[in-house]
Amino acid sequence: MGKLIAKTALITLGGLIALCLILWGIFSWLAPSVMLTITDGLGLDAASAHYSVSVYQKTEKIEDLSRAVEKNYACGKYSVSAKYGEKLLEREDFSAYCEEQGGNYRQIVSGIAAVSLYETDEGDKALELAEKNTAGEFQKYNCLERLLNAAMEKADKPYVEKIRAAVAAIKLDSSDTEGAAHRDEVLAVCDAFLK
Repeated sequence: MGKLIAKTALITLGGLIALCLILWGIFSWLAPSVMLTITDGLGLDAASAHYSVSVYQKTEKIEDLSRAVEKNYACGKYSVSAKYGEKLLEREDFSAYCEEQGGNYRQIVSGIAAVSLYETDEGDKALELAEKNTAGEFQKYNCLERLLNAAMEKADKPYVEKIRAAVAAIKLDSSDTEGAAHRDEVLAVCDAFLK
């Protein structure tokens, strides 16, 4: 009698596990936004980052693309954040989206994409992207600074020298005294690091 009960319990448990796996697969395929919410709520950052890409691929909305870029960067999935970061920067509606987000959102996304490219050994492409998105202005927390921080964390002196040259080459409007002062601060940080 005891064996029958144990066998029935194991079969029931196996059936429940199989049902959960089937439901997980169905929701992952048909409703990635549900899975994104669940994994976010459970603190499963890597799974949440994966589902954020699935949600974007299903909806193709700019806010979903932005979320995918940010989540994958936060998880250290640099190849994914680089790929989708570049895609986000190239969208025609990106400027309008930046205005909605306020502040310096363009610099945030550019920095994420540039650092992600740098982390995937595409340093030249990263620097080119950062220079392009910093041209004509040098506000605080810009993408070149973010790229500089990543290079300094890795103690990559040759790359810091490249960034320093790019920062020094930025032409600012003569009335932009704040930008010029900030550029000088960043150059001083570079010089101190390179000693």
